[in-house]
Amino acid sequence: MSWLNLRKKETVPAAAPKTEAAAKKLVVTPKSAEPQRDEVHAAVLLRPHVTEKGADTEIGVYAFEVAQRANKRQIAAAIKGLYRVEPRKIAVVPITRKQTFVRGRKGAKGGGKKAYVHLKPGQKIDNL
Repeated sequence: MSWLNLRKKETVPAAAPKTEAAAKKLVVTPKSAEPQRDEVHAAVLLRPHVTEKGADTEIGVYAFEVAQRANKRQIAAAIKGLYRVEPRKIAVVPITRKQTFVRGRKGAKGGGKKAYVHLKPGQKIDNL
């Protein structure tokens, strides 16, 4: 409200609907509070873990950084949902925290969790 317009605008109450059908039309339903499937899968699979060892995709093994609390079933569902391929085996490995020392200050690189996803023969993830 600007300082020039000192008068408050009077609000007119809305008229009540006359029928039950009209009352139902006025009810606004909020969007679903549940996240979409892709958002859930993206929360499980954080990013591909690209290394020289993991770059050899000819054998059908892909490495991903995953959420700390993700389990193998959630990882398998995320792979199926995002990439439309069927994992044969999933191996989950912890990424250890590493201590750093830069310019006289101590710190740590955060650890995490990674998953090696083995695909069925003939399947491939193209869009990594």
